[in-house]
Amino acid sequence: VIGQPRMPAASDLPGPYRTVGSRIVRMPSSGARVRLFYPCEPAKAKHAPYCTDGRATSDGMAGLVGFRQIGLSFLLAHLADADSGCLEDAPPDTTQKWPLLVYSHGYGGNFDMAAYFLRSMASMGMVVAAVEHTDGTASSTVLAEGTRLDFTPSLLSGPQQLDRRAVELLEAATVSNLP
Repeated sequence: VIGQPRMPAASDLPGPYRTVGSRIVRMPSSGARVRLFYPCEPAKAKHAPYCTDGRATSDGMAGLVGFRQIGLSFLLAHLADADSGCLEDAPPDTTQKWPLLVYSHGYGGNFDMAAYFLRSMASMGMVVAAVEHTDGTASSTVLAEGTRLDFTPSLLSGPQQLDRRAVELLEAATVSNLP
């Protein structure tokens, strides 16, 4: 797509760690998916995609902004195959303990939407756990039993959404739940 921002090169990352890994884990109690970004060892690993679920993710985002409804999903389709700049499931740098930053997407977001920013944060020497909430506010997610849940803001009441998010964030902040 003409004029779209491009993935920052490793040499443009703000931190001293030029190689960032990414992996998807599922929280043991809540079942929420979490995308981890972390400093890693240079490795022969494939690049992780920007959109974890490919076209399903980009179509979910397109539906949220009204593109799908008017036949313009293709405007975000390029994200389905975009590169996140991270190495998928690369071995983490274990030379030290890293601080943990837990990220919560906004209304209609998902754990992929801030991938470039979260990669930059990891390059500064931290592990980032990006939670994809199961309260109906994600543009699209895959639940623990394997079913897809697209943006459904009426799934839970406002207080129930906040309670669910709090549980998921606290679970992601528990380091023993992370590999």
